[in-house]
Amino acid sequence: MASTIGKKHGGICAKISMNISSESQWCWDEKFNTALVVFDKCDRDVIYIPITQEFDTQWDFTTIEKSPPRFYTYFNRVFGVVPGQKVFTSTNASGTILFAVWWPWGDGEKISLRVGLHEDDKIADPDRLKESLYNWFHIQDQTSDSR
Repeated sequence: MASTIGKKHGGICAKISMNISSESQWCWDEKFNTALVVFDKCDRDVIYIPITQEFDTQWDFTTIEKSPPRFYTYFNRVFGVVPGQKVFTSTNASGTILFAVWWPWGDGEKISLRVGLHEDDKIADPDRLKESLYNWFHIQDQTSDSR
């Protein structure tokens, strides 16, 4: 089913995962309905650079209000964004938005990367979106405690 969302998003997910060490496993974040990986700050640059190259747009807390209106409403309802966090988006031909949330921890030692899909709420099939992310990130049946 991942192919119905598009190869573009699957390709982006493959590329942003390439530099994530095998010690950091992707899991499912039930709270935010996203794929999640947590890694040490020493891996920051090798993970961050591909994200900036693969996604079409980058947002932060001063610019997120300029994102597409439905995404902005969804994102603020589910996440919100604070200084230090970054949001990356890429939209495919059907209008599905792949997003990544760069989420540094308060202690400065770790970073969470959450990746999700957003479609117009009227047509969204959460199971299909989840299945795509599970496939792209090779997620096993594990969930996080949403750090």
